[in-house]
Amino acid sequence: MAQPRGHKGKKISPEENPLEEIQPVIEVMAQPRGRRGKKNSPEENPMEEIQSDIEGSRKRSRGDSSVSSDSDSFSKKRKEKKRQRKSSSSSGSSSDDRRPKKKLKKRASFVKRVQSPEDVTHRYKKFLKVFKKTRSMSRTCEELDVDRNTIAGTAVIADVLIAGEGGDFGELPMIREKQSLASYAKICKAFLDDNLPLQQQVEKMRNNTELLRIAYKLQK
Repeated sequence: MAQPRGHKGKKISPEENPLEEIQPVIEVMAQPRGRRGKKNSPEENPMEEIQSDIEGSRKRSRGDSSVSSDSDSFSKKRKEKKRQRKSSSSSGSSSDDRRPKKKLKKRASFVKRVQSPEDVTHRYKKFLKVFKKTRSMSRTCEELDVDRNTIAGTAVIADVLIAGEGGDFGELPMIREKQSLASYAKICKAFLDDNLPLQQQVEKMRNNTELLRIAYKLQK
């Protein structure tokens, strides 16, 4: 490296060369320094570590609060769904409890044991009322929860009493004291078989859906 020279090509001695004296100072000044001329090393600058710790704690607190709020909202939703299910199930069960009771009450009032020709006629008319709506004997039996043979066993009694009421068909058979309805049904069937005008009246009323078109099934 060319050494600086003075005037007239003479060499400059170290004492006479000021650049060599200030070179170390320039190198020191070129290095980065922190406050008060000190270097910024992690060990000598604790404020940055504290600030980074504070920022990290804030981020963690935000994350924890968001997670906790999400979990709280999720738990609230689950509780609300459980309440709705319980309310719907309770309302459904209560309605289901009411419906069978109503049906059982209707069935009990219908299929209770008949003890007189008046009871037979009353039950027959109730069955006929439902039959007019369903137009099906099986559906009517299903709705009233009654067997078809139960109606067929005493239907002849109702046919004779209803069709013969107010008409000139002779004296209608009367039930005797302590006579069973099964025995009385046989007497009514024999009376109907021997009375052609009454048979015609029964057939007419069946065509008008005023009587049931059902085959009689008498006990032997």
